[in-house]
Amino acid sequence: MYSGIQQMVRQMRKATFEKTPQWTLGQLIEELSKIDATDDCWVSFAFGGFVPTECDSWRGSYAEIAIGFADLEWEKRPMLKSFLQHLRDCVGKEFTGYKGGEFTMDESTPVWVSNYGRSGETGVVGLATEVGAEGKVYRVHIRTDYCEF
Repeated sequence: MYSGIQQMVRQMRKATFEKTPQWTLGQLIEELSKIDATDDCWVSFAFGGFVPTECDSWRGSYAEIAIGFADLEWEKRPMLKSFLQHLRDCVGKEFTGYKGGEFTMDESTPVWVSNYGRSGETGVVGLATEVGAEGKVYRVHIRTDYCEF
């Protein structure tokens, strides 16, 4: 019975997710992997100069992933290569929900932007890049927007 309810919830979530512009973990990894970047290319969000921090289970739905954010000093900003590796490491990783339970993330997991213990409706919807004189990307902006759960 319990697995039947879980399956129904997953199907309902899949139906609502397909109507949004929100990206999955796999999409984010794939698109970041395509970028021809400089060695010192760094990542930020396209809002307020904030940068991504650690990933965790999203409080809105523990089975979905959230990228945290912070206003970090220049020398602590995340570099594309290390951030991309962090995202890859999240695939197949088990996270503990805010109030318990274990949840494994995969490529089809929706990606949110929220700090630990918070929810909200900010989803990852795209990327924007800044290109330098040598024609390579030196900064990647993660684009976000309101997304319904």
